[in-house]
Amino acid sequence: MLYSPLYQSIRLILFGALGLSSLTVSAAIGDANTQKN
Repeated sequence: MLYSPLYQSIRLILFGALGLSSLTVSAAIGDANTQKN
């Protein structure tokens, strides 16, 4: 594998998007739970 700046930035973007999506999903679930009660 080439550890080039391009690969590093792509990996950073991928992990960042993954973390953001998981945070959004957890926030949406939390909103749904608070709206239910």
